[in-house]
Amino acid sequence: MLQVVRGDETTEKQVQVNWVTQSTEIETGGSAIISYNLQYDQGSGNDNSWVDLIGYPSNFLQTTYTVTAGITKGTAYRFRLRSKNVYGFGPFSPVAIVRSSDVPEMPIPVTTSISGVNVVITWVAPYDNSETIT
Repeated sequence: MLQVVRGDETTEKQVQVNWVTQSTEIETGGSAIISYNLQYDQGSGNDNSWVDLIGYPSNFLQTTYTVTAGITKGTAYRFRLRSKNVYGFGPFSPVAIVRSSDVPEMPIPVTTSISGVNVVITWVAPYDNSETIT
């Protein structure tokens, strides 16, 4: 089954998605895959706003794609994928949600002080790159 996943190159400014090729006869419908069609919702969350990114009308066989235009930091984008063989397109994959965010920045070095018999350790939270620090 096709499944879209968040790519390692995803940041606040771009969203990368990856998927695994279909190779078994059951997955391909008995015919070689000739294209993958990737769609996204442009961050709208609306089921009626799917936009083709690749694979339609021109064929696309790579298994990664990066969206750079129109990305808003911290926005959740929905993606879905389908494959095509000589008989046409199969059904879409389950929807994957990928947020335009990244790992947090490095914290500012901690400071320590003594308060009676206690040591107080203080730091400033780093920039979260649009993903809540947990």
